[in-house]
Amino acid sequence: MTAITSSLLDFPWRRLAAKAAGWWLAELGGLLPPFVRSRLSGGSAGALRLDFAADGISLLVPARARTVPTVIPIIQDGNRQAVLERNHLVGAPVIIQIGESLVFRPSIELPLAAESSLRSIIHHQLERLVPLDPETLRFAWHMTERSAEKNRLRVEVCIVKQATLDRAIGLAQTLGLNPHLVIANGRRQHPSILWRSPHIQQASFRERTFRRGTEIAAACFAIAAYTVFICHLDARREALRDMVSDLHARTEAVRALAQRTAAAENLLKSVNKRLQAPGPLAVLDALTQAVPLDGSISEFHVQNGKVEITGTASHATALLGMIGKTGIFDNPSFLAPITAAPDGAGERYQLGFQVNRRSGS
Repeated sequence: MTAITSSLLDFPWRRLAAKAAGWWLAELGGLLPPFVRSRLSGGSAGALRLDFAADGISLLVPARARTVPTVIPIIQDGNRQAVLERNHLVGAPVIIQIGESLVFRPSIELPLAAESSLRSIIHHQLERLVPLDPETLRFAWHMTERSAEKNRLRVEVCIVKQATLDRAIGLAQTLGLNPHLVIANGRRQHPSILWRSPHIQQASFRERTFRRGTEIAAACFAIAAYTVFICHLDARREALRDMVSDLHARTEAVRALAQRTAAAENLLKSVNKRLQAPGPLAVLDALTQAVPLDGSISEFHVQNGKVEITGTASHATALLGMIGKTGIFDNPSFLAPITAAPDGAGERYQLGFQVNRRSGS
């Protein structure tokens, strides 16, 4: 898995993308009018061209800043590949032009009726025009004259040996170039196309225009869809932001309500606690019933449910049992030692106990 990932990362994706973009832009440029292409290209020759002649082979590279292309001689030693690599031309499409010294151009006259089947007629005429086997030849033709009055037409035939054609194509491939066409120009306005790469589709100008227009429309649609998608995301983000703000406000309101509810519950518990605790009158009434008739209470304090009394009684210890029987006091105990009363009649005590909150008044 690591080896596959490494090979994918090492693959020249950038060069492949650049070639694809270059091809697409070249296709779009080919749809422009000739004068516009000439103006945009700075008057350059346009395509990479390999001149294959008997007296020498050279590569013509179009120059953007000059009207005359750069000529690179292709010599017969081992530096041909190095020359192309140095000029960054390896893999570039090229048009091969056969030199006129390797081309035979006879002219023939035919009746107008032969116009619909020129290829087969010229193929049968090759033996008469050239003393070679027609299977070893490659030809193209161009109509130079057509006269309806004379019912005649003149055709110029361009004949090249198949071996010469194969040698030129093989040389271009050996150099690392990508041959697209083999032509014989001869300084004519319409070059004779002797060979066309099978990888090049024979698409008409209208078909190319339709395809490139469809591609441009698809690209514009993709850009528009992406723009709409981004705008939709922005709208969703704003809606989510408003929703989060609303939820935050609601959370704060719920938190404040919870705090108020907790405070109200605490207050209610305090009120219930107070309501459940016996009142001062009930405590005083219970003490009155618990203290015997020969006893007295001189001090009486109630604080946080704790009662402290000071007084005199004939039998102070008996008060513990009497206070416990009231039902509203718990844990009675003496807070100080029992002493004799100042008048000598009875005992002086200091007693403390808790009010039982489970008993109401």
